[in-house]
Amino acid sequence: MDYSTLPLGPDQIRLLTIEPIPPGGNLESPIKCRMYVRSKPLPTSAPIYDSGTIPPNYISFDHYVPNPPEECFGAAIRRDVAKIQLENAGKEIAKEQARHSRKPSALIARAAEKLAAKLHHTTAASTSEDLMIPIDDIPSMLTREDFLSMTRDISSGYPDMSIRTWESGPKTYGKLPLAQLNPFFQVHPEYEYFGTSSYSVMPLPGEPQQHPKPRDNSWKPENYIALSYAWGLESDNHYTIYINDKPVSVRENLFSALRHLRATLEDYFCPPDAATTSTSTSSASRKRKTENECSGAIWIDALCINQLSTPEKNSQVQLMSTIYNCAGNILVWLGEEDSHSNTVISFLEKKSALQRQEFVEVWDGSDPVTATTWRNMALLRLRTVRTEVLGMLFDNTDMYAAGHPFGPGEAKDLWDFFARGYWRRLWIIQELAMGRPGMPILCGGRITLWRYVRDAVLLFAGVFDQLKEAAREDFERERLRGGGGEIEMEMEMEHPIAHVAKIAQLEISGHRRQLPRIDPSQLVLYAPAVMNEGPVLGSTLRQAILLGSRAECYKAHDRVYGLLSVPGLPGRFQSEIKVDYSKPVGEVFLEFTSVCVGVESLDFLAVVDGVPPLGKKSKDANGEQVVEEMPSWVPDYAAAPERRIGIIEGEWRAGGETGGQFPNFWGMGGSCSPPKVIEGKRLQCSGKVVDEVVAVGAVSKLDLDAARALLGEGDPSLFGVKHMQPDAEEAGNADGTSEPSWPPAASILHKVLVGGCDLSGEKKAVERFKALYTAFSEEEPPKGSPSHRNWHFLNSSANLQIQGRPLSSYFSTGRSSAATAKAAQAHLAMTARTKMRRLIVTKSGLIGLAPIATQLGDKVISIVGYGKPVIARAEQSSQPPEEETEEERFWREYYAPKVFCLRGEAYVEGMMNMEKMPVNSLKPELMLGSGDLGIGDLVFV
Repeated sequence: MDYSTLPLGPDQIRLLTIEPIPPGGNLESPIKCRMYVRSKPLPTSAPIYDSGTIPPNYISFDHYVPNPPEECFGAAIRRDVAKIQLENAGKEIAKEQARHSRKPSALIARAAEKLAAKLHHTTAASTSEDLMIPIDDIPSMLTREDFLSMTRDISSGYPDMSIRTWESGPKTYGKLPLAQLNPFFQVHPEYEYFGTSSYSVMPLPGEPQQHPKPRDNSWKPENYIALSYAWGLESDNHYTIYINDKPVSVRENLFSALRHLRATLEDYFCPPDAATTSTSTSSASRKRKTENECSGAIWIDALCINQLSTPEKNSQVQLMSTIYNCAGNILVWLGEEDSHSNTVISFLEKKSALQRQEFVEVWDGSDPVTATTWRNMALLRLRTVRTEVLGMLFDNTDMYAAGHPFGPGEAKDLWDFFARGYWRRLWIIQELAMGRPGMPILCGGRITLWRYVRDAVLLFAGVFDQLKEAAREDFERERLRGGGGEIEMEMEMEHPIAHVAKIAQLEISGHRRQLPRIDPSQLVLYAPAVMNEGPVLGSTLRQAILLGSRAECYKAHDRVYGLLSVPGLPGRFQSEIKVDYSKPVGEVFLEFTSVCVGVESLDFLAVVDGVPPLGKKSKDANGEQVVEEMPSWVPDYAAAPERRIGIIEGEWRAGGETGGQFPNFWGMGGSCSPPKVIEGKRLQCSGKVVDEVVAVGAVSKLDLDAARALLGEGDPSLFGVKHMQPDAEEAGNADGTSEPSWPPAASILHKVLVGGCDLSGEKKAVERFKALYTAFSEEEPPKGSPSHRNWHFLNSSANLQIQGRPLSSYFSTGRSSAATAKAAQAHLAMTARTKMRRLIVTKSGLIGLAPIATQLGDKVISIVGYGKPVIARAEQSSQPPEEETEEERFWREYYAPKVFCLRGEAYVEGMMNMEKMPVNSLKPELMLGSGDLGIGDLVFV
């Protein structure tokens, strides 16, 4: 392809149109495209429209979905709004409404029965231009189960949850202009059906599929859709297409995408002549637009960017967020369909109706009090329905009991669908996060919408471990039948649906309107426990880091560059990090991590693993290549899968109660300030050393090869069980008392092994995981067994002394049949947490999980404002000199920053909830009697 004939000016992009299948042709006919330069440059910054606004150039593909699911949440609102809008338009719709009514399934009816009645009542006061809702009645939409869940929240650390019911007097109404209603609940006159002119929210179940004309802006020469897809490997088969009559070689997956786009979206790429009234979509009934008119255009990175020009790639990658934000829509290509993909898509579409996220945003266009009250109610309702539905689907209200809703092979089909290469591609994270709920997803010739996939995966967020266990059973059955290979590596990874759930949450948080904070006393309903962007825990930045470090890409630089445009991230990431593939990758990682610190986030610590620092290449005075060490606090975001450390999930408060902020104070309890980067490569935080490692377990046999490659082969003792001295942990407590202050290991060891929470980060189910104590056999379990990796983890450290007993003595061999189902879920959580970690015992007798690089004498540190403790090695500059004056000692102990080399995050039972760091910046009066907490500056190098 000769790109010199299509030069790009500043902020310009190239676009493609796809020519239709010629008369008499078929799907295999040669693919011909036209490429041109978009004459209008992209804006220097493109707004990210919130979920309550439709971009003016939006191109809808809703009408291509063959059988949209019956809506549950908000169905009554949609009916009332449709009636108002259609009456405003002068349409006679009574017969249509009766004809389109459908009896919902029993499950949907059960979930929506009470809510629908309430919603119908609340819109009774609406006018032709505004929707009205009595704010005082919003809590009445809650069910008994909602109230019970709020009670559990109060006992779990949310005492401020409250409900105020209306008793007498005039009610307060919230008003929502009809034009400000969330687009999902509006009727859009955007489709003009051939032969009739009608309005429709979306095609109704049972209606014949029609091919409406897209909105006029679909064919404007400056508008386009952007393709999101997986490139595939360079070694994949290559096929020839024609661009501007010149042959161009493309990889197999893109070739398949172009074939199906041409056939499935023919109405978009080759719209019918304005005078045509036939409903046929065959090529014979189409007439190509004249040169003065325009067909639908598409942007495809592999073709529209000159991949052989590094300067062009740098400039176009910097524009990536603008390209996707300015697109009329983003189209996802999953790949060719298989024998089960259509069934999985139908399953996801149906289940998504039980977790429709737009329901939370219905009243976002109203005043803040109404919008916030509604959100509280809606999130409570969605959470309760999720719990009830999953309880029914998994055959028991006990979420960890036996049974799941899948027939033979169905759980494996769901795994395979989300294990497609597309979902693991790094660049799709920001592409999906920048998209809209109505993004079309094409799998072979089947089209669905991102809305349905997104909401379905969020519905299953609480049972990722059960989905994984059900899939493991299917894989095992297939292996025993001789139809599959080794599955242990497959089963070591999280269920791929969990990865997509994190992306779904990024998309929601990036587009959901930010409401101003309202004083809880002004709200009739206040439920802070549910006021997040979804059931997956963690900040937007943390989720982006975890997704980026575990996704697949071809260049290590893309671990950073592929995340810069994720909506919801601070603007400093794009403004301060310039795309430059010529930079050493270590320098790129340092830049990104430094910006994280600059926006007061230490979320990157989740992926620090304590291995020798990543090097950046440079030349010395003699021109020889040398390696300059990168700081220990900068993660290797490109770590290979076998090296990736288990993530400590859950919401914790090891660094105090600070409301997610890093406090800034001096005097009370010490001095404290937010983290900052000093001297370019040193991370300074406020905190203190709270304990010391006196015993370490062995590195698990299954992690040993990776550990040796990272830490070196020289000293075998690096990997074995070690104690600082016999029974050192029993020598006494940190406060000098002789009575043990730690809880018995037999009551907490199961918590340590799963990092205090289940696979999804929830803490409530952990007590059920005591089944681990009887869940191991004496012999090595077979590969692929959920206990295989965990058996090796415990067996490797069998002689580790914990409270005077070897680790092995806390576990009885043989399996209890009653504990098998619960243990399966615990095994999955333990596998996720213990990878590339080892057990530790601290000087004060606490037990924890730490990175494999942890050694005797390492310090356990609490950073003020950070949720998890970290392990670090004191550098020589922190050690006291052999001789020093009293004044020098005083200065060193109280003023000089202590210097450390970071190992990584840890889970230490007994210090995760402020036990070692009683800082409470939200209620500082509680700290008045704490005295000097010993907080000071800590420097990580």
